[in-house]
Parts: sequence; structure tokens; C-alpha cells
Amino acid sequence: MRARRLQRRIGFVRGDVGELPFEDACFSVIGISFAFRNLTYQNPLSSQYLSEVIRVLSPGGRFVLVETSRPPNALLRAAVDAYYALVVSRLGGMVSGHPDAYRYLAESARRFYTSEEVCGILLDAGFRQVDSRPLLGGVAALHVALK
Repeated sequence: MRARRLQRRIGFVRGDVGELPFEDACFSVIGISFAFRNLTYQNPLSSQYLSEVIRVLSPGGRFVLVETSRPPNALLRAAVDAYYALVVSRLGGMVSGHPDAYRYLAESARRFYTSEEVCGILLDAGFRQVDSRPLLGGVAALHVALK
């Protein structure tokens, strides 16, 4: 019964993050998991994308993201880099049949920003406050940015 009620209230919308098909300030929370990297890492449109997120967030709204990060511990960072290179890139490419996609995934995760750099990107984009919390020793991070 509860699932049916939720289905009436929740829908999927396909759109371009550079031109979100929503009114200004219509969301109190926007969440993204392991895709923020695609919006920002070496992406010339990242400012436009973040501006759209800010536009559709209501004042005081939260942008919550979970994303890979660079662990501060050198030994853990080396182990994670080896995992990305050997397991994600090679094995993922073989199993999926899309080696280029998994090569990109591994490289972008290995070279992605530190948690502090993500906080700076979000503040530069116009968020007024950003808090972050490392996950799994810094392999990933949770960020909460307030409009």
C-alpha cells in the first residue's frame, strides 16, 4: 500500500542538468551519488551545471552528494589506486565489454578532487556553507552544501 502511494508522488524526469526542467527554488534537497565527478571533473560545463542545481534549490536547501575522494593516508591511497587500475579498469572493462568506460571511471576516480577541493568548488559555485565527512578512510566523502 505504501509503495503505491509513493509511486503516485514520485516520478522520474529525464533532462539535461545544464537546463533542468524545473521552476526556480522548487526543491528543498537534491542528492547525487557517485556522479558529481561526471559533472565537474575536467568538465568545461561544470559552472553551468552547479548554477542549475543552485537555481532549483530553495533558499536554505541542501545539495547532498557522496563521491569518491582522495584518502589522506598515502598507503591507503596507493591501495585504492591499485584497485582502480587493476580491478575497476581491467576487470570492469572485461566483464562489461566497455573497457573505455571503465578506464574513464578508474582514472577519474583516481584523479578526482580531495574533499577539501570539492568544498571549495561548491563554495565558489555559490553555496553559503559546505560540510564534509570522510567515508571509508577518505576513499569517499559525504558533502552537504547549503544554498
